[in-house]
Amino acid sequence: FQEHAQYALILSLVISIVVAILGVIPSVFITAANILFFGFWQGTIISFAGEALGAVTAFILYRKGFRKKVSFQLHKFPRVAKLVEAENTKAFFLILVLRLIPYVPSGLVTFAASVGRVSTIVFGVASSLGKIPALILEALSVKGVTLMFDV
Repeated sequence: FQEHAQYALILSLVISIVVAILGVIPSVFITAANILFFGFWQGTIISFAGEALGAVTAFILYRKGFRKKVSFQLHKFPRVAKLVEAENTKAFFLILVLRLIPYVPSGLVTFAASVGRVSTIVFGVASSLGKIPALILEALSVKGVTLMFDV
């Protein structure tokens, strides 16, 4: 970010989108970089925007690439099948709750929702709202570590 300060915001968002698409890399590193470079509140907001954009982008790409190929196989997993079959309000609350549970992999939620019946709008809103508490905890953790080590 220091070398390309004029592009830092766009670079941060692009990296967040790539991380969401890959679905296996923790976003805490991007959040840390955002907070260190932009400051606590602005960095947290940028991290939130990146995670929200990343989740919706991954959802759309997964839906285009995997929906027909794997949706029938997910029925082998009853808990995942509930999200695949859910629509509207039920899907909204399932996605929201799954985002609030810290140990549920974000990529799995995005993937299961993308091959299911939920609309992109419902997914985007529920996913974004569900990310807020986890992101705030992540940002506070980063802040605590930076204070502890005087970074």
